[in-house]
Amino acid sequence: MKRLIIAITGLLLLGTSTVYAQGQDFSADHTAEITSQVEVISGAAQSITEEMNNISNLVAEYDSIEAEAETQYDLNMSSQWPYVVWDTELNSLWGRLENRLDAGRMEALRAEELNWITIKELMAEVSVAGYRDGSMYPMLLSGENARITKNRAYYLAAILAEASGEPFEMPEMDIRGTYVDNQGTDSVYSSLIIEQTMEGDYIGSLTIYGMISTEGIVTENGDKLLFTDDLGGLTGEITYGWDGATFTVTGEPSGILKVGSVYEFPMVI
Repeated sequence: MKRLIIAITGLLLLGTSTVYAQGQDFSADHTAEITSQVEVISGAAQSITEEMNNISNLVAEYDSIEAEAETQYDLNMSSQWPYVVWDTELNSLWGRLENRLDAGRMEALRAEELNWITIKELMAEVSVAGYRDGSMYPMLLSGENARITKNRAYYLAAILAEASGEPFEMPEMDIRGTYVDNQGTDSVYSSLIIEQTMEGDYIGSLTIYGMISTEGIVTENGDKLLFTDDLGGLTGEITYGWDGATFTVTGEPSGILKVGSVYEFPMVI
């Protein structure tokens, strides 16, 4: 069967090379290097868990390049490489899944993956849309793509581990996240985005079937999150995890949504 390749698009930025005294060239292309590093890691790992841990360590190495950047251009250039690492690992996992899963399971996963590709590109743009005209936009988009692709790589790693009969534990889910209800298609019918501000607070963006599209604050309350929209009207409880998120309406004075209604967002982006 034809292998599904997750393409990296629109990331390599053009500009003048900047080289600092320590010899760091932020415009250097690390694609071939990353491909080789990921191949070595996946080939040497004794388990999927070890592989994912080592991929995370590799990402940290490329994060350290970004930490040395002193201009926005250099930040924009260096921020793309963690995304490339996760994208390369995702494709490595995919190739092995094609050889491990039965035809029916693989066909279903392939359809799901194609939907995910379309939706992740859309939702990454949505998450950073407010910065589109700013100099930080490429850096923020790369960061969002890295986060999304890391999530998907872990999702595929868990499937591969199960198919291989290996124990595998998913990492703790970050509060920040994007969840959608796509009804099994490549379209977004409802979405829930939780982001963190520079001050460390959480904000949420909620869209439900075209009936509601609002933003508000998100606060932690035990193993749940509480949402209050900016107008102080719509309130709800959010649960989230690797199996998606739910939003339960606890207050809605406009009457558009019924109190007690539960809306599900099963796709983790």
